Amino acid sequence: MKSTCPLSTIMLIALLGLLAGCTPVHVGTIPTPNPTAKLRVYVQPVTIHPGTSARGRFGKPQEEFASGTFRRVQKILNQTGIYEVVPWPQVRTVLGDQDIAPHRWRQNDWALARHVGQALHADYVLVAERGFAGLKYWQMVLINLQSGKRFVFTDHKSQFIQGDFRSIVRESFRKLFNQAKGDMLALAVRKGRLAPAEPSLREQVPIPPDEDAEPPEEPKTERDAGKPRVVVYDLDTADRLHVAGLIITEALREEFHRSGRYTIVNRQDLQRAIEEMKLGQSGLLEEGKALQLGKWLAASQSISGRLSPLGSILILQARRTDLETTGIMAAASLRCREGKEEELLDGLPELVRQLSGR
Repeated sequence: MKSTCPLSTIMLIALLGLLAGCTPVHVGTIPTPNPTAKLRVYVQPVTIHPGTSARGRFGKPQEEFASGTFRRVQKILNQTGIYEVVPWPQVRTVLGDQDIAPHRWRQNDWALARHVGQALHADYVLVAERGFAGLKYWQMVLINLQSGKRFVFTDHKSQFIQGDFRSIVRESFRKLFNQAKGDMLALAVRKGRLAPAEPSLREQVPIPPDEDAEPPEEPKTERDAGKPRVVVYDLDTADRLHVAGLIITEALREEFHRSGRYTIVNRQDLQRAIEEMKLGQSGLLEEGKALQLGKWLAASQSISGRLSPLGSILILQARRTDLETTGIMAAASLRCREGKEEELLDGLPELVRQLSGR
């Protein structure tokens, strides 16, 4: 059948759509936040090409996806003590009520997201992207706004989108952390030299439970049977190294998990136990309380240690302790010169081998 729509009309509509997509985005400013050694992260959820078929559509609209994703990412990152997620009201202050087309975020290698992140005084921009390109996909892109370094995790499995979204977000960022931990550590050390002392976890107000609270860790599977259950405590550090110490602790926890020889208590269960026992991280230095906490978590062993400066040298000391006898099972150490902190991360596999008695 012959179209009744004149070609000129079609061209005009296409041109108007193109011009609308080229409308400049106004990016405002906010006052410079107080200095901190925490890594300041701007989170931007985006839906790209959702598709029109049943196979391509998502269950939640972009607005609901954006608010839910932001809330979950903020909670996961803020609980670690490593990051400071830019609050959403500050994002709205910078962007206002502009209706920004999804493809605008992707243009020129996420140029708009980087521009907004700089206006928010962020160290990193974290793009949480869902889309459809023949298959549904989920992607997280982490960009260092000073150096331009980027780290990407992508999953093209459709069932990945349909699973427990809290676990999806947590696992995705875990993969990004393993890529970016060296970059994060170097930045945290630099910021720690300039920022006032960070409050430790024992000084932080516990986050009250909410509708997104996660259930306790599932019971051991048959694959975990026979493996010692180990709790990895945060490293004791000097004030200026507090955030750096948390990054190394998280990397150490990952390395023990990767070894396959242990069942590792996750950070969420550890934090929940500390809060319920009203213990505080300082209590972990007392053998009796550490034993009490370990039993509460059904752990048989613990990993603890200290990151301390000695002149221009950083020394990481760690030990593995039997929580029943409080006897030290193994001890090991690493050292590096300040400015070469990534060497500590490079040495963690060997440190874990020594602590494991291998």
